[in-house]
Amino acid sequence: VTDYYFTGKAFHKYALLCLLADYYKETTLLEQCIKTLENGFDVLITGKNANALRYDTTWSGLISAAGLA
Repeated sequence: VTDYYFTGKAFHKYALLCLLADYYKETTLLEQCIKTLENGFDVLITGKNANALRYDTTWSGLISAAGLA
């Protein structure tokens, strides 16, 4: 993940796709969609990417590792 703004936008599109797949009972598509979102969030939450989120003690909030440099 290099850009959290566009990553969030992509997650939003996948989430909408999941909702549509659920609504239209497309179970195979729904399972694929959920797996994609789970993998994506796993990378964000565990900090497995080079630009992981960090807590900024000065401003008391989350910031990317690139922003702390």
